[in-house]
Amino acid sequence: MATYEIVSSQGPYHEVRVLFADQAFDQLLVTSKTGTALDTMLQSYADNYETEWFLLQDVINANY
Repeated sequence: MATYEIVSSQGPYHEVRVLFADQAFDQLLVTSKTGTALDTMLQSYADNYETEWFLLQDVINANY
């Protein structure tokens, strides 16, 4: 399961670091969500990012 860290927040802008395996990706996200709704959204985003990243690696590896 991926994790995330909020690196910085200013208004609706959140710099987030998505972490999984030995990878770390910084993203700038915009949302008006706060509290539990923000945490739920960011965890879902991190999990989806991880899933898509591994699927892309499968595609890349299949082509080489």
